[in-house]
This record gives sequence, C-alpha cells and structure tokens, in this order.
Amino acid sequence: MESGGLRHELIFFRISSIIYRMTYQTLSELILLLLLAISAGRIFFIKNARLDPLSAVPLITLIFSMLQFFAFGLSIFEVLIFFLAFSLTIWNVRALARFKAKLVVDHYGILFVLISILNLILIIIVGVFAVLYRPVRIDMKKFNVDITTKSYSGSLDEAYSEYENPVRPKSASVKKYESKNAEPDEPKKIIAFIPSESSRLEFYEPFFAKLARDGYTVYAASFPTTDVHYFNSVLDVEPFRSSILTKYKYLGHKNYDKAMENKEKNLVREFTALLKLIPTGPQDSIFLVGDTVPHTAYLSATLNTTNKVVKGSFDLGTIPGYYTAGYGPVESGYPVFAKLLGYERDGTFYMASHIAGKLESYIQESLSVKTEMHPHEIETESDETENLTTDAGDESDAVEAL
Repeated sequence: MESGGLRHELIFFRISSIIYRMTYQTLSELILLLLLAISAGRIFFIKNARLDPLSAVPLITLIFSMLQFFAFGLSIFEVLIFFLAFSLTIWNVRALARFKAKLVVDHYGILFVLISILNLILIIIVGVFAVLYRPVRIDMKKFNVDITTKSYSGSLDEAYSEYENPVRPKSASVKKYESKNAEPDEPKKIIAFIPSESSRLEFYEPFFAKLARDGYTVYAASFPTTDVHYFNSVLDVEPFRSSILTKYKYLGHKNYDKAMENKEKNLVREFTALLKLIPTGPQDSIFLVGDTVPHTAYLSATLNTTNKVVKGSFDLGTIPGYYTAGYGPVESGYPVFAKLLGYERDGTFYMASHIAGKLESYIQESLSVKTEMHPHEIETESDETENLTTDAGDESDAVEAL
C-alpha cells in the first residue's frame, strides 16, 4: 500500500511539474481541448431527460480558438483546435437550437453519437501531441532578466508615438530585454533585432535572455500591420503574414519567391523605425541583428538614421550549425514544426545559446577595434560553441546551464 501511494505521489508530482513548465500557449490549448472533450463526451454521462447546456460549449470554444490566432499565430495546434471546434459546433447546431427553445433531450441519435466519439478520439490525439510537442517555457527569473514592452501607433513611413488611444490600432511593439543588474549610467551594448519574416518574436526569447544575462541590452521589434508589404493585401496583417510565409517557405511555394522581392525594402524600413525608437547615450554601441537578412539592408537602415552610431551588423543565418535559419530556434519555440523539419524538441535551449555565443564573439571582436565600423555581413567562424549537455527532461536545470 505504501509503495502504491508513493507511486501515485510521484506521478502527481511529475504531472504537476510538466504543467508548471508549460507556456500560456499550451495551457490555453489544453483548456480549449478539455472544453471540447466535455462537450463531445456528454453522450456518456447525460442519461436522463434534461436541458443540454453543453451544446453551447463548442461555439464558445470556436470563438476563443479564433482569439488564439491573434495571441499565438496560426500554429499547427491552433489551426487543429479551430477545426475541431468548428466541426463540433456544426454538429451541435440542432442541439443548441433545442436548448435555446428550452426543450429537453431524452436521447442522442446514433449518427450524433458516432460523430461525437470520433471527435472525442481526435481531441485526445491532438491533446497528446500538444503536450509532447509543447513549446519550452523559459523562466526569466533564472536569467535575472527584466522585460519591458512598449506599444506604438503610427506607421513605418511616419513618426511613431506611444500607444495611448484605444481607438487607433497598435502598429508596432518593442520589447526590451535587460539584466536586472545593469547599471543605468554605464555604456550599453545594444542589440536591435528584427525577426525573420517566417518566424515569430517569441521563438527567440531564450536567445534574448542569454544575451541580456551576459550584459547586452536587446530591443526586439515586431510590426504586425500592413505597413510591412509582402502580399500587399490584408494577409500582411499578423498573425497571417508570418504563418503564411512559413508555410510557403517550407513547401517551396512559388509565391514565397515573389513575396521575397520586397524583403530587403521591408527590412530597411523596419530597422530604420526601430533605430528611431531606441533611446541611446553617447557612449552606447548599437548592433543590428536579424535572421537571414541581406547585408545591404543593414547599411541602408544605418544611412537612414544619421543620429545613431551603428557599430556593426550580424546575420544569424550565416552561423554554421544553425539549421533552422529563417525560422528561428524552433526546437524550443515551435517543436512540432521543428519535427517537420527533421529536428527534435529541445528543452536545453542549446541552439539559442549557440547563436547567442556566436553573436557575442562577433561583438566583442568588433568593440576591440577602435575605429568606427560600417555595417557589413560577417562570416562567422566554423568552430562550434560548447555543447550544453543537460537532461532534456529537466528543462529548469537546462536554463541554469545556459
């Protein structure tokens, strides 16, 4: 009996540990799947004639699944949950109409029962994969890093102002990552970062945390409106833009090449806008960093911003061993997509540490040169950074290992 009780306690502790390390994205996905499972599974526990309020759950879940798109993008699991909610909503239309008319349900038809069982099986399958391929949560407290987010209204071609009027849309967001031990009066090593068009800013957070912990100040920007022109349509609005470009790039779609015709122009405008939003002191050093960025984009952005001194630029896409260049460190940020690319989920943040180490080496070498540098593409050395070998099952220890 004691061994059985201990085993149950260990199982409970393990489950609790997994839940604690889940991101808000995974937790919200599991909550929506749980709601759908309750609705689909009610055929097993509603036996007597009664009203059927659970028929409204799929419609409510459908609405929240669409909100998920704007919070986390059109990821694979968000899309699957949306279609499951849509399917259950369609099959519950009659039940919802009966509930609205306050008619009781005394039994379910055989077809409805079979469809509900099928949906329940699919919900369970999606739930299992959502747990197995969940994004890795990063604890900023372990890195001793502060995150400050500022939202702006305006456009890339006009001056931005801090977001105050709720009537106007948020057209830019800038996140600042900085060590809590940073001295305000000391010269800063500033990194201005724009994510790849086929990625999301959240995928790079372990990379930002490593840099901030090591003494760098990171400003990472996203521009979610149609100011960034890849499709010249409503598809340029996030979450559609990055999700569609990711799909096109992965499939080698011809529309991806067409969209990339505007890439350099977009990046020049984005980096120029970000430089104008970064507060700097006379002794601060700024470095422009991106993921698969043409080197001429860095130069043009620097020339457009004459009041900021840019010490150099760096393209993460040139780093040897960074096999998911252009998608970001998806092994930890988007594991299910990493699996499609042929890579496993990584709870150690190895790739984020690898690319951060290469960038830090470049910056240190650049600052050792006394003369002012012009932006250019840097070919990184081929030597590998030290492999951080930690137990992939213990993600909290992996963070400390960084």
